[in-house]
Amino acid sequence: MRDVLIAGAGLGGLTAALALIQRGHRVRVFEQASELKEVGAGVQIGSNGSRLLIALGLQQAMEQVVCVPLGREFRLWSTGQRWRSFDLGETSVQRFGAPYWMVHRGDFHAVLLDAVRKADPSAIRAGNACVGFDVQACHAACAVTDAM
Repeated sequence: MRDVLIAGAGLGGLTAALALIQRGHRVRVFEQASELKEVGAGVQIGSNGSRLLIALGLQQAMEQVVCVPLGREFRLWSTGQRWRSFDLGETSVQRFGAPYWMVHRGDFHAVLLDAVRKADPSAIRAGNACVGFDVQACHAACAVTDAM
């Protein structure tokens, strides 16, 4: 079991933290913001991404917040002419083995945050910015920051 430091409790940091915690590592996520809250816009998650989230045990939670589009098309701005890009929905599951999801970033972040907190309530250190890391000494320097 290794001690792992992750700088930032965004989508990537939380996903990495959850995967590492599930594999038995002691993880500490240092986030400079004093409060973790919903921010952002839409996120599109292709089959490779949704397959990973499902493997992490998040399928049920994600299905509560995602939209599964049926397809994608492009339109020419001046005429409105349409071209179908590719089918999604059940076609994505059949072809790639996992769904294509669209989700609000804040909802996605909330699912990940909840999962990490359930896996290890002490993993996330909000209000702490990682200001340095010395690989040779395996020492991290983190400091409490003011709310932004």
